[in-house]
Amino acid sequence: MRCCALKKSAQSPAPLLLVLDDAHAAASPESSALIQLLIDGAHDRFRLILVARSLHTLSLPANSLVLDAADLRLTPATAAMLTNLPAAECLHLLRQAVTPFLPLRVKY
Repeated sequence: MRCCALKKSAQSPAPLLLVLDDAHAAASPESSALIQLLIDGAHDRFRLILVARSLHTLSLPANSLVLDAADLRLTPATAAMLTNLPAAECLHLLRQAVTPFLPLRVKY
C-alpha cells in the first residue's frame, strides 16, 4: 500500500524531502505504522530523514544510512573552522557534507 501523497509526488519531476525531527516521540503503533508506510512507499526522488534517539520498531531499506553521535561529532579543527565562517557559508558547507548521505537516519 502506498501513501496517496507519495504516489502524487512520484509523478512530479521535483524531488521531495521530508524531515521528521524527534521521530522517537511518535511512539504509538499508529505513528510507527505511518512512518513505516512512508519508508516502504519511497520512490527515487523522495528522501526521508528521521531524526530520533531510537527507531527499533522500523524496518529500514538496505540503502539507508544510520549516523550516531560519534559520526556527527565535530573535530576541534572543524569546529574552529566553522566558527570563523559567516553563517550562510557554514550552512552551505554542512549541506554539502550531508547531501551525499541521503536517505539517512540519524540517532543520538
